[in-house]
Amino acid sequence: MFESAPSSVPCLQMSSDITYKIGSSGLAEDPFFMVSVHYVKRPGAVLDGGSVVAHLDLDDPSRSTRAELENILAGYSLPEPYFRPKLQESIERLMKCLRDPALPLLELQDLVAMISGRIPPQVEKAIKKEMHSYASNITSVLSQFPSQQIANVIDSHAATLTRRTERENFFMTTQGIVQLVQSGTKG
Repeated sequence: MFESAPSSVPCLQMSSDITYKIGSSGLAEDPFFMVSVHYVKRPGAVLDGGSVVAHLDLDDPSRSTRAELENILAGYSLPEPYFRPKLQESIERLMKCLRDPALPLLELQDLVAMISGRIPPQVEKAIKKEMHSYASNITSVLSQFPSQQIANVIDSHAATLTRRTERENFFMTTQGIVQLVQSGTKG
């Protein structure tokens, strides 16, 4: 349960630090902790898996105890008649997923969804056109992910930007796509 502590700063303003009271039912004997939230990312920032959005700091760390879990699964594995077939099956499934020609398309769809509305509509439309073209021919043996075409779309738009800050902002926004298409051109 999160309860906002009284503050002169509105809770919707992410650039400020906010203190929360964390507890259970609110009874006198129930513990609660005051936690300060320090935001690291600005509103509208592109988030990747594992991105740190904020840091939580206990206002009084002396009132808490640290839970320690040591060696919970130390030495655990399936017994030998089951281990090798299960390992082989897992590796085969992983390799099948990594070889799937739809993988880069799915990654690109995810990246475009994250930056949609923050890149010019004509750039987004051109990238989606390349995605659609690849998706419609994905089962063809000759089909290749359109890394170079997507890189050309991004580069050609960047070339039209006259101010350095606009160009840097555009490349910062499309950085994930650029990394994906670069990995696609290298195999």
